[in-house]
Amino acid sequence: MAVELTLEQLKEMARSHWKKHLPRFYRNLRKSGELEKRVENAAKFTFDAFNLEKEKLLKNGWRPQEASEVAWELVREEWILLRSEEQERIFG
Repeated sequence: MAVELTLEQLKEMARSHWKKHLPRFYRNLRKSGELEKRVENAAKFTFDAFNLEKEKLLKNGWRPQEASEVAWELVREEWILLRSEEQERIFG
């Protein structure tokens, strides 16, 4: 299955992931009024990086489905699917 996500889907993914896996981070952002700005930025950075990586892979002869999947794997943990607070505690 090819990965094709919209900015709105990426924003929802960030909110959901952060709320579940980074509850202190999420609460602090909500309390400071920065949550939506950070969600927006994470989605935009991820969207742009995904498309850039996908384009590079396509230019190197990858099939579209594979290029999408690999590009998603390369960028998803950079801004959206951050390590959980527990993982950070254990692995630093």
